[in-house]
Amino acid sequence: MKQLMVISHDTYASGLTVTTDDIDSLASLAVGAFAVIDKDETSNTYNHVLNYAAASEADLPTKFQIVTMTSNGLKQSPIIIKANATCTYKAYTAPVAKIMNIVSNIVTMQAGDIAGFIVTDTTKPAHVLSRNRQYIYTIEDGDTEATVIAALIALVNADASRVVNATSGTDIVLTRITAGKNFQISMVGLFRDATVTTTTANTLGHGTAAQVAEYEDACEVEQGNPNYPQYRDKVFTKVSEVDTTTPATYGTYLVRFHNPSQRPILPSTNPFQELLIAWKSSLTAAGNADKSSEALYNLDADLGN
Repeated sequence: MKQLMVISHDTYASGLTVTTDDIDSLASLAVGAFAVIDKDETSNTYNHVLNYAAASEADLPTKFQIVTMTSNGLKQSPIIIKANATCTYKAYTAPVAKIMNIVSNIVTMQAGDIAGFIVTDTTKPAHVLSRNRQYIYTIEDGDTEATVIAALIALVNADASRVVNATSGTDIVLTRITAGKNFQISMVGLFRDATVTTTTANTLGHGTAAQVAEYEDACEVEQGNPNYPQYRDKVFTKVSEVDTTTPATYGTYLVRFHNPSQRPILPSTNPFQELLIAWKSSLTAAGNADKSSEALYNLDADLGN
């Protein structure tokens, strides 16, 4: 099972009083805030909100639950057994746009010859026809290598569906419009002998709003809303937790756990589950008491990886 929680409130358990409020008070939790609930039946604070955002590392009980309030209502993790859980933190890293360079090696040309290239958006599956964008120029009388290059650059930039921008350099520089999305190019006609190099490699980055939103959609499909990603505005009224408008950036805490069943030798009855907690990077950093970041820092320290 996959689950996503997006933390966008600066204060841990905002709207609740730690150690005093219990699970009957969770409706008061502020939207975007989260809290850790003690689920150890032997504990004095069983079913209460843990004081988990102290400036020093706090200890999780043997069983706990993480809850957050969303625009769609309260979201709760399964009860997690501490001994069977790990946590892995990854900070936000910016994606980097891929840049490729085409150096023309045209020796001779005549009217009617063709020259150009095909840009393939490798993020789309092979059966999607728009995956390939074709830019081919037909040579005319009086053309030179320079006019051919200029014409191809113009063809690329005139394409409203392009995935790259073209600029003049040595000779054509193609830059991916969306950083972190890959592409490849193949040569056509007189450009078959061109020299193609990658001057800046594609870097996916981590924690972009688009990446977190994609994970959110995957969680919805897994939880029984198979049409949710395609028909969000037509069928479902659920509000996304991800800030794609600004857009926000996120650090992530991946909690993986499994709760043993009564049939421990059957892997299918003991699956690992994962909870991805996406923390908005613009919030106050860890090292500050009562902040969401401090509670997540403590969670990572308690569970390690």
